[in-house]
Amino acid sequence: LRGLTAEQFEDFCRIFLIKYGFLEMKLTKRGRDGGVDVSGLLRVGLASMRVAVQCKKYAAENKIGRSMISAFRGDITGEFEQGIFITTSSYTKEALEISFKPSCVPVVLIDGEQLADFMIDKRIGVQRELIEIYDFEQDLLWD
Repeated sequence: LRGLTAEQFEDFCRIFLIKYGFLEMKLTKRGRDGGVDVSGLLRVGLASMRVAVQCKKYAAENKIGRSMISAFRGDITGEFEQGIFITTSSYTKEALEISFKPSCVPVVLIDGEQLADFMIDKRIGVQRELIEIYDFEQDLLWD
């Protein structure tokens, strides 16, 4: 995933969420996205909610901090009921602590490791390959 451009990563996140069951997921126009890269719907039974997604393709050492989560929440308040922040890196402790605040739009945080786990679990964009591994056993040479 780190080999993708930022635009490709946003489109990957859109496709990933569609395959995960989200509906009407659309990329927003670059530059005028107001912090929202992808938007759409999540239906649960008879209820549906508008979802905003921010996607950040960062190096592993470049963690997402509290200020980015707060800014994203501010951008989506009043227009969306749920936020999702997806990154190839990880989050600071402070960012994790504020993802769910009382009386605020909840923001689900998905880091690179979780994203890979979800991809494997749902078989989204991954392929299983069995390989044989041979181990050298020196004792077998002199039997």
